[in-house]
Amino acid sequence: MKNPLQSPSELADALARIFPALPREFGEEGESVFHAAGPTYPSVLRDFGYFFQRNADQFSARQMGRFADLVLRCLASPQPLPGAMQTFLGQTRQLKLYDRIEPHLAAAEKRAGS
Repeated sequence: MKNPLQSPSELADALARIFPALPREFGEEGESVFHAAGPTYPSVLRDFGYFFQRNADQFSARQMGRFADLVLRCLASPQPLPGAMQTFLGQTRQLKLYDRIEPHLAAAEKRAGS
């Protein structure tokens, strides 16, 4: 598995590489009242969640596989990224989108275990 992600900007870049249709400035509005604080893991995943919800049925199996690999990488990273990713996954369950991710996560877990 690749090295853990070190910043919200790295997460945004990784998502943009997998999903080139993402708007360029997604996730740039941080949770902080200080504008200069920049993005946070929750803000990046919140903005990505809107995109994912609107486009989940259009993603290729390859994109979903790469995204599943990224999810596992996020879950293996230092806090607070795993918590933010767990929140994102919980929201996909509530929106009934987790079924779109789950088979790819299972395959990624098998790949990572071999």
